[in-house]
Amino acid sequence: MNLKFILSAILIVTLCFPIPVMAEIMPAKETSSPRTTYFLIALPNGSRQSVKLDPPATRLVISSHSGDTSVRCGEGIRSYNCTPGKRLELKAENSSPIKQIWAENSHETQVRLKIEVLESLDFSEDLAMLQER
Repeated sequence: MNLKFILSAILIVTLCFPIPVMAEIMPAKETSSPRTTYFLIALPNGSRQSVKLDPPATRLVISSHSGDTSVRCGEGIRSYNCTPGKRLELKAENSSPIKQIWAENSHETQVRLKIEVLESLDFSEDLAMLQER
């Protein structure tokens, strides 16, 4: 009987007098779904593979989920380190978009890269850029 009374009293107190809770307001994460997703298999032992992006991208994310093997990857002459579990975001100007992504794997196991194109040139922008030249 005493237990029921105590639990009822606690319930009434918590409903009538809520305890203020400190909360941190976090900005909403930017969630943009990819326009196009490509997968690039980096074969083992140093060979270079690439994928052509059509239409060219101005913003993309590269991620690897293959164990603990890092590979060199890049676009054009710039190279990066694609590490499993870390997203690599690349941005480019409309005047020089990313047309191709490559990967070199010096390890003995193949690695699969996921390339998510978040922003790309559409054909109307391409046409306008060509007409300006």
